[in-house]
Amino acid sequence: MSVLAERVEDVTGAGVPVEHLRAALPLPAGPRVIVAEDDALLRGRMISELRADGYTVVEAKSAKDLFDQVRASLRREGGGEPFAVIVSDARTPNASGMDLLFGLRSVAGATPIILVAASTEGLVLENAKRVRGLTILEEPVDVDELRLAVRRVVGQA
Repeated sequence: MSVLAERVEDVTGAGVPVEHLRAALPLPAGPRVIVAEDDALLRGRMISELRADGYTVVEAKSAKDLFDQVRASLRREGGGEPFAVIVSDARTPNASGMDLLFGLRSVAGATPIILVAASTEGLVLENAKRVRGLTILEEPVDVDELRLAVRRVVGQA
C-alpha cells in the first residue's frame, strides 16, 4: 500500500477502503501501467494492488487488446499518453513467448516490460534475458513482488 493511502486511512480512522477514498478525492494520476493477464482473478488482483499504490492502471484481456491499447497510447493526435510500464503474462490469447515480447518491443519501443512467465518456458526465458528493458517474474507471480518490480522500473524510467 502506498504511503499516501496509509496516511488517508490513518487520518480517517474509519476503516474505509482506500479505493472508496481514492475515488472520492481528487488525487493526481500516477504513472500509467497496462496489465495483460488472461486469468481474470489474477488480473483483478494485480490491478487493484497497483491502483492502491497510486498507479493509473489499464487492463488488457488479450494480446490483441494489449497491442491495440499500447498503439493508442502512443498516438499524439488522439491525446494518447504512453505507458510507464507494460506488465504482461508471457502466454495470452493470440500470442505467447518471444512473439509477444518482440511484438511489444516493436510497438512500444523502449517502454519497460515486466513479463510473467512459467519456469517451464525455459527457452523463452533464456532468449528474453537478452532483451533490454525487460524484467522477468516467474509464475505463480507474487503480487508484492510485482508491485516492487513496477516501483523499481518506474523509478528508473
